[in-house]
Amino acid sequence: MLRSDWMNCVNCGHEQSTGKFCGNCGTEIIKEGFTAQSQHAASAPPPLQEQVQQQHQAAAVSSTPNPTIEKAKATSISYWNYFKQYIKSPSKSLQTGEGEFKNGLISIILFSILFGSMPYLMYQATFGGFGGYGPSFFGVFFQSLMFTAAIVFLVITCLFLSNKLFGRQDSYKSVTAIFGAHILLPIIFLAAAVLTTLMSMYTLSVILIVLSVSIVIGSVPLHIISSLMTMKSKTADPLYGFLAYIVLVSIVFAVFSLSIAESSFWDLMSMGLF
Repeated sequence: MLRSDWMNCVNCGHEQSTGKFCGNCGTEIIKEGFTAQSQHAASAPPPLQEQVQQQHQAAAVSSTPNPTIEKAKATSISYWNYFKQYIKSPSKSLQTGEGEFKNGLISIILFSILFGSMPYLMYQATFGGFGGYGPSFFGVFFQSLMFTAAIVFLVITCLFLSNKLFGRQDSYKSVTAIFGAHILLPIIFLAAAVLTTLMSMYTLSVILIVLSVSIVIGSVPLHIISSLMTMKSKTADPLYGFLAYIVLVSIVFAVFSLSIAESSFWDLMSMGLF
């Protein structure tokens, strides 16, 4: 075996311990030990300092915040602050208007989701679930959600039209924001209704549901339209604007009820889900 301190001629194979050229043929020779050492150094793992640096870089990449998660956190914090402010004084939204449109829309979505989940929960509580033979949770939930969203949309539209004709002519986004700020208490009632239903406190659940719906469909719209008409009525006395809202919402809901009676949603209503 050749020693690492000997040099080997690549041309004739002659071995020698010193010299830069082969003593036999004169060809430039290479020291094997040096070559092997260089190859070993090239294939060796990086030093400890480089490994630590690489680990720090990998940790920095992994710790980089996800934009979607950070945006969701910011939205949650913003809505929580909004909730704390307007649950104390919802009428402040009459001045802020479009400035709280995003949070008002979130309130409407929360109300629709909570109310949309109640038919399935109540049916399970009453009949012990569908047993795998009835409609699925998502089928019932989706139809209930769409029904609730449609009701809220109609109420906001009637408020917008009445205010546009007789009030201070707020934009649709502004009316939506005002409405959303006024349904925070019903959202609390519905959240409590979900919990009490899961705890088998059905009577209390029904009371909370009725209260929330009564406030959202009855008290809140009447309060909003009265406030808007009283604050600034441009074309008529606030009384007539208020009466116009009552007539408009009655007609709209009559037409909506007839369309619902002829749709597939009537099947769920006839099953006792509402």
